[in-house]
This record gives sequence, structure tokens and C-alpha cells, in this order.
Amino acid sequence: MPKNKPKHRKSGGKPTAADLSSAKTSDKGKMQQRGASVNKAVSLKRGAGAGKSTAAPAVAAGTAGRRLRFAPPGAAEGWNRARAGVAKSWQRLLISLRLGRTGTAQDASKHAGVRAQAAASSAHPGSTGSLVRRWPSLAKIGTGAEALLKQAGTFDGLMAILLSIMLFYPPFFRGLFFQNELLPTHMLTAAVFALFAFYKLTRHELAFFESPLDYAVFILLALYITSSFNAWSVRDAIAGILKMANYAAIYWLLAYSVRSLNAVRGYLAVWLASGAGVALLGLGAAVGSFPYKDAFVGGRIYSSLQYPNTLAAFLTAINLSGLYLWTVSRNRIAGTLLAIGNYLVFLTILGTQSRGGYVILPLGLLLLLIGLPGRERWRTLGLFVLQLIPASAVIGGVMANTGGHSQLRGWIWIAAGAVLVSLLYLVWRYIETSRQQGQAQAAGRNLKPWVVPAVAVLILVVLAGGGYLGWQKRSTITSVASKAVQYNWTSRLQTISLQDKNAQERILWSKDALRIMTASPLNALVGGGGGAWNAIYHQYQQYLYFTTEVHDHFMQIGVETGFPGLIAFLAIWVCFIATAWSLYRSRRAAGRKPDQALQGTTWAILSSAVALGAHSMIDFNLSLGAVAILLWGLFGLVRGLDRLYGPAATARAEAAAALERKTGGNRRRKQEPAAWKMSPSLQGLIVGGLALAVFFCSLNLIIGIQYAQAADQAAKKQDVQTAVTDYEQAVKHDYWDSDYRAILTEYYLYQASQSTAKQASASQDNTAAINIGKALDVMRVAVRQNRGSVSNFDLHMLYGNCLFQTGSIEQALQQLEESVALMPLRQDSYENLAIAYFRAGRYLLEQTGQPQQSGAQAQDTAKLKQEAQNDLKLALAMPQRVQNRMAAVPASYRQWWTNAQETPLLEPSLTTYQQAGEAAALLGRWQDADTNLKLSLKDAKLAPETQLWQGLILQQQGKTAEGQALIAQAVKQTPGLAQDETAIRLLLPK
Repeated sequence: MPKNKPKHRKSGGKPTAADLSSAKTSDKGKMQQRGASVNKAVSLKRGAGAGKSTAAPAVAAGTAGRRLRFAPPGAAEGWNRARAGVAKSWQRLLISLRLGRTGTAQDASKHAGVRAQAAASSAHPGSTGSLVRRWPSLAKIGTGAEALLKQAGTFDGLMAILLSIMLFYPPFFRGLFFQNELLPTHMLTAAVFALFAFYKLTRHELAFFESPLDYAVFILLALYITSSFNAWSVRDAIAGILKMANYAAIYWLLAYSVRSLNAVRGYLAVWLASGAGVALLGLGAAVGSFPYKDAFVGGRIYSSLQYPNTLAAFLTAINLSGLYLWTVSRNRIAGTLLAIGNYLVFLTILGTQSRGGYVILPLGLLLLLIGLPGRERWRTLGLFVLQLIPASAVIGGVMANTGGHSQLRGWIWIAAGAVLVSLLYLVWRYIETSRQQGQAQAAGRNLKPWVVPAVAVLILVVLAGGGYLGWQKRSTITSVASKAVQYNWTSRLQTISLQDKNAQERILWSKDALRIMTASPLNALVGGGGGAWNAIYHQYQQYLYFTTEVHDHFMQIGVETGFPGLIAFLAIWVCFIATAWSLYRSRRAAGRKPDQALQGTTWAILSSAVALGAHSMIDFNLSLGAVAILLWGLFGLVRGLDRLYGPAATARAEAAAALERKTGGNRRRKQEPAAWKMSPSLQGLIVGGLALAVFFCSLNLIIGIQYAQAADQAAKKQDVQTAVTDYEQAVKHDYWDSDYRAILTEYYLYQASQSTAKQASASQDNTAAINIGKALDVMRVAVRQNRGSVSNFDLHMLYGNCLFQTGSIEQALQQLEESVALMPLRQDSYENLAIAYFRAGRYLLEQTGQPQQSGAQAQDTAKLKQEAQNDLKLALAMPQRVQNRMAAVPASYRQWWTNAQETPLLEPSLTTYQQAGEAAALLGRWQDADTNLKLSLKDAKLAPETQLWQGLILQQQGKTAEGQALIAQAVKQTPGLAQDETAIRLLLPK
């Protein structure tokens, strides 16, 4: 007890003036002492510059001086004053925000030393305290910001920031579909994965396989690794492994880093912010404000994903979880921002005109509504209507001003919708708040309990009846609606049908994928590695089409990893749904009150993932890295919730509590023999090795891309040697890329042709041979690492050309036959093969015309002549071979054939007829020669050469005058044919 405690007077006595004066003095001293203590504590807590001590500025100045020792004089003092000012402003703001909250007496006494100063500042109408009293939400925002800043300084906060960045940016870089954008993401993911893994390792918490979902995810990654041993394209197989490693890492990071339900909702909010940004980018590109390539094409919004169907699926998944976040939001500002974000996302979904999106969104919304608790279910439905009304009202105006018509009017329409949805939400919130507080509605009295259910039933009946009548008169309604809103998205609804060409094609492509999977035991058990579909689908297609993806991710995985991979992917979905359902039912099954926040969040994630997965069965959404990251991230969030609140977590908590009670707080007990566990050092070695492998492999591929881009720039400047050097470096860093090797081969062949054309010295001839040898070496590796077809190059045809130039005729023909086998419905494949067979036969005949000797050389000549005749017969038979292959195409599939100038129906080309006619002439089959050569005359470019052969054939038949006239006409048009005339005469049979 203090010795100077004031004595109390007896009851009923009155204090004297001296007593009052002494009390005032004592209270004043205490208040000064308390205020000084508070100021000192705040100064120590908030930073230097807040207190009045003379030592604090000196220390701060000294610190600043050490940090800015290379700065000019006076910089340290300026830096110190700036830091002090910021600290003081932040302190005043926080104090003012606290004063705006309803506090207790204890809180008031705690801040007694600083309240007077803050109260004085809040007395002015425009001060922070006045704002807090007018809008109390600012106090919550200030307190939340302070808590976030504190948490950001921890390792968990750092991980949350890094993961938020990793989830936010991918859609803006063309959806990470292309290697240029995807490879840096692999590097970032590997670095963050290693950082978090080593952190968990130091805490003895590192684990990868604690649930069936964990096993399914990493088994799929392992199957992609094993499938690379049977890869049709080694480069694409490596890309597939890197992608799956990235997705598995994203899954694991989210699954084992989240520590609360709010953290899970925070990541959902990050995705909503990303989706709103993608939507704004697409809308801005539509009205002509943002020059993003292919973000608006043909009246449809593509945005940064550059594909409208995938954009619709991506935004649908985000919209479903965003609706739930909007539903559970109780903050006015946050709710308004969520309203605008969901409106922008939904508006862009309408602008994609994706029929698949129009089907999946209602189904996903229905699934979401089924699983949400009763009150949240109706609130979510109402908020969906709130976003539907303004989006439907402004979509016509927005799209009417696209394509550069009027940027300002387009943005006015977009902003009008945002304002409308905000107002509707604020009115909705006011009505909700009034009803919850028991105030009267617009009628001035409380609603009876039966009113809301009755109105809901009435609305459902009206909607059902209106929907039925609307379906009966859908043509009229669609026409009127399209004219009313000046936008034809409603007409897309009419064309939704399984008989539509797009739907039928997707079904046929999935059937072809199944044919690939069952074509051989290796395809069924191991698959063809990443990118296998694009490498081999031409062999199995039943009509000619071009698509680098199956448009069904389930079948895509089946082609790449076989049936085991397909089963593993299905297992991921089964385990994910089972885990979500277990979370949803866990507390109810235990006989306790369900946690509606946990149930709602889990069900929202489930609905978003199922909607995205369902759409991925009819399109190649998951081939875009950004969309796959979203899906695997949703998987990881459910696993994180299961780790925190699932039955296993509950059982562990109960077991720990029981042990605590049993041992009385003494946890020492006899350790049971545990299963073998990997040592921490070995775990760190494996984790670090895998992360480094992904990081440096991605880095090496990026360097290869940069060299290839530099080579292309050099080629544009006609600097061939620099282009060759850069492509050699690109091949060195990206050893598996067949495209780089094909381009480098073409450069080598070009240099060889240039050296041969000059023929100035023997050294130049030797240079040509060296370049051809380099081309052969490069192509041998290319065809070994890519056994299938390549989109940009026909590797086997290019390799065959190289072999022809070295005189390896038979090997060259084998490569060209392989080219036809890989693409049996391509017309140009048969055309090139016909040319090759004719030139091979003619070359061998020219060899037989050399001076002959007796013995073995005569036998070799006879053999060469027989081989020449065989090749010429194959050239002559090429038109019939093409017709037979076309006849094998089912008639029902011919209607889907890509009938364009670049991809005509499979039929003999005019060049093929010409080569067949010339081959028939060398075989002495004059009638076949005349028939085929006449057909080739339809091409004016082929006419001179064809007339030369016709003239020579006529002369061989004794029609000398007619033949000479045709020969003269051909030579007149193409003088170079005069030399060829003499060579052909020697080869024609007498």
C-alpha cells in the first residue's frame, strides 16, 4: 500500500477548501504522470519520434545516419522528421478510430492520456473522429488494417501474401497457356514451395500424405513422370511434368498453409478480385480502351484468356464462390465492393456468348443453393437476382458500343450497371437491417411469419408458369429481346443442342481419344506423355480436323497417362467430393449443431470446382495454367479445411484433451514403437532437389526461348549467320524442342544451297557437305525425341529431304512413308510422297544409264533398274491410294470435314496426277501417262512441264509433228525445260 494514501473524512463531513485544492493538485499530478507514461509506452511501441524524450531523436538520427551514410548532409535529419511524422499521423488515426468505437470503461481509462488530444481533433466537422461517428465501419477497417499489418510481419503472413500474388496474376498473362508466361510461374512456385517446405521442416510439421486426396494428387504427378518414358514428344512430356508439379505444389501450399476459415475465404476473395480484373480488361478491350491482343474478337469477349468458352467457365467458378462471399458479408463497404465485383464478372460471362457457360452457370447455381443453409440459400438467390438485373439491363448498351463505336458511352453503360447494383444492394441491406431490428416494412408493420414462404412459393409458381409459356414462345421472345437490348446473346441460347456441329465434334474427338488409349498396351497402361494428343491424333482421326486439345480434359489425361492416369484424376474428384461432404456433415453426424460458416464455405468451394470440372468435360479449360491453378487451389482449400475442422482433426483434438485429463498435464508417457519415418535431413534433400530441378529446368527453357526470339529478330534483318548461332544456343539450352531443331535444319540446308550455288572453290563445296551433315545430325535427334506430328513442321518430311541430298534414297522414302502414316488424311502428305517416289525412280534410272561393265556391276545395274521401276509404280499408284483412303472415311463424318482451301477434302492433287503421269511415261505405260497428265493441265503452273512430257510421249508413239509442237510451246513458256528434254529422252523406253 502506498504510504501517501489520502485519508477519507468521516461520513457526513464536508471537504475544506484546502482539501479540495490538495485533491486537485494530486489528481493533476497523477494525470500528468499517467499521460507521460502512456506517451512513453506509445512511443516505444509505435516507433521513435512519438515521445518527448531528448534521447529518442538522437538515437533515431544516429540510426538514420548509419543507413544514409552516403547521402548528402542533412538527409539523415530529413529522413528522421519524415519517419516521425508518419508515425505520429498513424498513431493519431488509430487513436481516433478507437474513439469512434463503443468501448468499455476499462478501454477509456487505458487511453486516458491520449483521448483529450484525439477528442479535440474530432471536434471539427471534417475530422477523422467525425467520420467514424458518421460511418462506424471505418473503425473496423482501421482495426482490421492494424491486425493485417501485424500478421504480415509473420512467416504465415508472408506466405499468405505470396500465395495471394500467385493466385491473382495468372489469368492476366494469356491464362498461362503459352510457355513464355508459364515457365516463370513454375520458377516462382518452386521457390515458394521450397520456402514453405523448409519452414515446415524446421517445425517438424512437414507432411505430404495425410489423406486420400493427397495421395491421389501426387500419384497423378508420378504417373506423368512415368508416362514420359513412352513419350511421343519428349519436350511436351517435360512440359506436362512441370505443369503437374506446379499444380500439385499449389494444392499442397494451400492445403497445409491455411490456419483458419477466414484465410480460406480470403483466398476466395483474391480469386474474385482477379476475376473482376479479368472482366474489366475484357470489357475495356471490347469498347476499345485496352489494346490487349485477341481480347475481343467477332463480337465476343475473350479477355486475357483469349478464348471465350474458357473465360466463361473460369468466371462462372469465381462468380459462384463470389456470390457466397457476398451472401455472408456483413460489412457495408465490403458488401458493396463484392456487389460490383460479382456484377462485372457476370456481365462479362454474358459478353462471352458461351453456350457452355450459359448451361453450366445455372447448374452450378442450383448446386450452390441446394447445399447452403436455409437463410443463406434465399439470400444467395436474391443477390444473384441483384447482379442479374443490372447486367441484363446494360449488356445491350455495352455491346452496342464495342468495336470502337464509342469508348465513353461503353464505359457509361458499364458504370451505370455498377451504380445500379450498388444501389440495389444498399436498399436490400437497409431492408434486411430494418427487418432484423424489428422495424416496420414499407407497410408500416412487421411481416407475419408465413408471408415470406408464401411469397416465395408464389414467385416460384409464377416463374415456372412463365418459363413454360416462354419456352413455348421462345422464338418470338428471343427475337423481341434481341431487338430490345440490341445484343444477340439470347439467340445463342436457341442454338444449344447436342446436334450442333460443335457438340458433335467434341463427342467425336473424345471417341478418337478413346481409340488412342486402346490402340496398344503401352498407350493403355502408360500413355503417351504430356502433349501426346497433339502428336498422334491425326493417325486415329476419322475425318480431317485440327485441334491441339481434346476439348475434354478427362480424356486428355487418359491419352497422356493411360487408364491409370484417368483413374487417378477421377480419384482426385471422388476424394475431393468425399472430403467436402465429410466436412459438410461432420458436426451433424456427431450430434452437434452444424457450423454454418464451415458448411457454407465448403459447399461454395465444391460448387465452383464442380462447375469448372463439368465444363472441362466439353472444353480444354484446364489446358490453361491459370484455370488449372484455380481448380487445384480449390482442391487444396477443401483439404485445408479438412485438416483444420475435419473428423480426423476433431478426433486428434479430443484424444489430446483426453490425454491431458488422464495425465493431469504431464504428457510424459511410454512411447509406442512408431513406423519408420524419414529423417529431416533426407526430407530436406528430396524437397530441395525437386524444387531446384523444377526451378533450373524452367530457367533453362526460358533461356532457350530468349535465344530463339533473338534468332528470329536476326532473321528479319537478313543476318543468317547470327540466326544460326542463336538457334544453336537455343537447342543447347532447350535440348528437347523439335521446332528449334527443324528451324535450325532449314538454316543449315539454306547455307548448303548457297554454298553449292556459288561453286567458287572446293572449300565452299566442302562447306555445303558440312552443313548438310549438321542438318542430318540435328534431325536424327529431332525425330527420335518427337515420334509424332508437329504443328509447325513435318519432321519426317524434312528429315527425308536431308537424306535425299546425301543419296540415302531408301531411308528418305521410309521417313516420308512415316509422315503419311502420322497424317493419313492430309492431301499434301501424299503429294510429297508421290514426288519423292518419282524422283527416286528417275534418279535410279539415271544411274543405270552410266557406262556398264561385265560381272557384278551389270548385276548391280539390273538391281537398280528393278528398284527404279518399283518406285515409279508406287508413284503411279498414288492417286488410287488417295482415293481408297478417302473411301474408308465413313459417310456420316464427311459432313464435318474441314472443307477449306488450306484443308481440302482428301483427293489426288493435280501435282500428284502429274507425278503419276510422268512415272507412267518412264514405265512405258502410255495410256496411263496420257490420262494423268491431262488431269494435271488444269493447273497453269504445271502446264509447261506437262506439255513437255506429252510431246515426248507423242514422239515415242510416232506422232513426231504433234509432239514437237507441244515441246516447242513448253520450252517457249519455260526456257529451262530445254535442258530437261534431252535427259528425259534418254530415260524413256524405246
